[in-house]
Amino acid sequence: MPQISPSPQTTLVILLGASQWPRFPELQSSKAFTNSASQLKKYLLNPRQFGLSAENLLDLFDVDQSADDIDSAIGDFLDQRIKALKSSGSAARDLLVYYVGHGDLLAFKLNITWRSAAPAAIARELPV
Repeated sequence: MPQISPSPQTTLVILLGASQWPRFPELQSSKAFTNSASQLKKYLLNPRQFGLSAENLLDLFDVDQSADDIDSAIGDFLDQRIKALKSSGSAARDLLVYYVGHGDLLAFKLNITWRSAAPAAIARELPV
């Protein structure tokens, strides 16, 4: 089967993560997280670089929403964009999910932390 390179017409992108965690002061904030997310977004949307349409990028970086709200936003975005691309004759083929921020490996599972994360919630969900 021939390999097909990603194209801006068939790619969907979801940016996730955070640069600070107001309710979790043990996690160090970093401007590097913001820079990484913004530089990738800039590259993807620049018509002289990847050339992705802004409507095909969901930016959830540094949003102060619960994990459930983020999950719903992702589901809604994928449903809407897949339908829209299909109706325009360009089926969605590639999905890039990019996470920037802190994470941890607990119980042999990779866990990522949202901006709204709090120590009590993480301890409750991920016993050590």
